[in-house]
Amino acid sequence: MKELKSSLDMIRRTASGLITGIEAQLFELERDRELMQDMSINGQDKESLLLIQDRDLTQYSLLSVSGMEAAELVEALSAMKDYDRLDIAEYLDNMGAWTTEIANERTREFGEYHLDVRYYTDANEVINLKAEIEFNERAKEPIGADDVILKIAFADGFEVERITRNVPTRAPPGCSRIRPLRRSIASKRHSRG
Repeated sequence: MKELKSSLDMIRRTASGLITGIEAQLFELERDRELMQDMSINGQDKESLLLIQDRDLTQYSLLSVSGMEAAELVEALSAMKDYDRLDIAEYLDNMGAWTTEIANERTREFGEYHLDVRYYTDANEVINLKAEIEFNERAKEPIGADDVILKIAFADGFEVERITRNVPTRAPPGCSRIRPLRRSIASKRHSRG
């Protein structure tokens, strides 16, 4: 009879421990779900794709960054210190974003991704690809009758600026390179070759 009571007591304690663990996990899952719902209700469901790479793409990491739009991501990456560059994913996590690595040079991941931001590790260069695409699309708009195009000559080249309705069109912050476009080019410097 004593053995039966001790076995039942052992079963009761084990079941109690399991139930407590399950309740704790359910509480944590519920809290995470509420946090995600709050973020989407408040418009904070921001997500960007970040490619961290060296110039020859021998080392890279493709990250999904939740909680930051491309412009915020460019700002955060531009503000990094040298010691932050050792682990960029951890740095972004500390800035309030959630990062998930999608691929790297070892995963042999193939797929088409629409990158928002590119960071070159060997040059410490941040490029806001999303802003560049938007800027280039605006630059493809036809030249209107009231638009003014300025060509400013320098010793080493020239710069073209388009002024629409007396408002200059400039490259957005983080837009480092602007490809030449045929019809209307905003703030593009050309070198004589």
